[in-house]
Amino acid sequence: MSEVAFTLIPNDGSIQKIWPEVEHLFKMATDLSSGRYEPEDVLRELLNDESHLWVTFTLEKEPKILHSINTKFVQYPRKKALLVVFGSGIDNRIDDWLELVDEKLNEFAAQNGCDLIEMTGRMGWGRKLPSIGWKTKYAFTERAVSPEVNDVRKSA
Repeated sequence: MSEVAFTLIPNDGSIQKIWPEVEHLFKMATDLSSGRYEPEDVLRELLNDESHLWVTFTLEKEPKILHSINTKFVQYPRKKALLVVFGSGIDNRIDDWLELVDEKLNEFAAQNGCDLIEMTGRMGWGRKLPSIGWKTKYAFTERAVSPEVNDVRKSA
């Protein structure tokens, strides 16, 4: 196993250069968003400085991107958070980079006046993140709105 690095990609033309290599990763993630996002929406937010692009890559002669995420700041009435919006990877090497990603995101959040880091994601994250200090606070559940309105209370 090679060493890995995790870095913020600056919005100085670098995002456009790396986008072809990470777009498919965001496609895998946005496919789970119930139509909220497509990869081009993520790219637009990145280019408008509404979110940040991060990549995890191998430190080899020919680096390979393993994982990519985007984050954004969320200002609540009493707290500021760094939100991990989407993340996806190409292989099962999460143990190679999870602590590094957490450390770098924590540093970035602190430098930007955040009180916490938050994310939504697949249930598997709930098994990995507690080992590095994350706590599951609640479950996010959704349902599509039906065009037919049924009063479920009457059918009970």
